[in-house]
Amino acid sequence: MTTNEMYFLILILVAFCGLGIFFVIETIIYRRSLRRIGYLPYEEPHDGQHH
Repeated sequence: MTTNEMYFLILILVAFCGLGIFFVIETIIYRRSLRRIGYLPYEEPHDGQHH
């Protein structure tokens, strides 16, 4: 394995991890904004406590 191939593999791994972390953060922010507005009623803690 040459040095250029090592740099290429490291670059791919870093880019892949960066995209994964970015996707997770975006999903968390998106879900929090939806929950704040009230679009996720099935995630409410008092869902099955209707009298």
